[in-house]
Amino acid sequence: MRAAVVGVNWGGVHIAALRDAGVEVVAVVGRDAERTEAVARDRGVPEALVDLQPLGGMGLDLVGVATPPATHAEVIRNLPDVPIVCEKPAVGMGRPAAVDRGRRAPVWVNYAFSYLDVAQRAAAALDRIGSVRWARTASEYDGDRPISAAEWFFEVSVHPWSWLIEVLGTPSALPDGSAAVAPLLPDSVDRRTIDVRCGAVTASVCAAPKPGLSGVRHTVEIGGEHGRLRLAGAYRAAQPWRFEAPQVDDGTGWREFGGPEEGLPDPWYLANARSIATMVAAVHDPAVRVPFDWGRAVAMDRLAQDSLAAQPR
Repeated sequence: MRAAVVGVNWGGVHIAALRDAGVEVVAVVGRDAERTEAVARDRGVPEALVDLQPLGGMGLDLVGVATPPATHAEVIRNLPDVPIVCEKPAVGMGRPAAVDRGRRAPVWVNYAFSYLDVAQRAAAALDRIGSVRWARTASEYDGDRPISAAEWFFEVSVHPWSWLIEVLGTPSALPDGSAAVAPLLPDSVDRRTIDVRCGAVTASVCAAPKPGLSGVRHTVEIGGEHGRLRLAGAYRAAQPWRFEAPQVDDGTGWREFGGPEEGLPDPWYLANARSIATMVAAVHDPAVRVPFDWGRAVAMDRLAQDSLAAQPR
């Protein structure tokens, strides 16, 4: 298989993961010629391009899109009609948009959290807490990117939320008058919280800055009729991710399921590599399930946008 990658920042992860899945990456596309040429040279990619048009004549089987979220739809509309691996979120705070315009090939969105080993162990342990009643996530961040609190929500909170969607069900707006779940993080000016349903379960999805963290930390709690499940992980700048062992309290005290997921290769890279490998497999076999296609990912973004729009900026 032959692929190109559009985007030179997180696009480097796509290049590595596609190669790990046995795909030949023949071109990388970026806006800045000098930067794009440097990425291509450093990663051994034959072609460095600043225009999407030549991709149509390169006999590609797949394209990875890792540009800023607000550009995803327009980029995809200008790509060959081949399967697309698009980085999350689909549009983020951008305007929800269709990408079909006669497109027949699938567009998949890369949500990697469910591919963590700890997330899979946690999902397998859910039956120990009985019927799920509520769920909540907290994503704390400390970064130097000049983006709004709402954009940070899409940068970090959608990762654990995507896992809740996988294990609990399709997201929807919380019905009027429904009781919300208490957020895991204290109230603050920059906290962004959405209250949603995942399947039949009410969930709180929350993000807030944490000065001094120098990275990101995720925490997920799920409550059931017999107990609670907890999943957490974090990274600091220039260090690999470390995810703690999933824990379950089924009424007899907290118990760990396996050990942590940590060290090198970075667990977060490995999760992304597994996710992208699944999409590569789906190119060959339509029976392979990819959790998020474009439509499902955009619906998730729209739901978050509607909730965040009512919050202070």
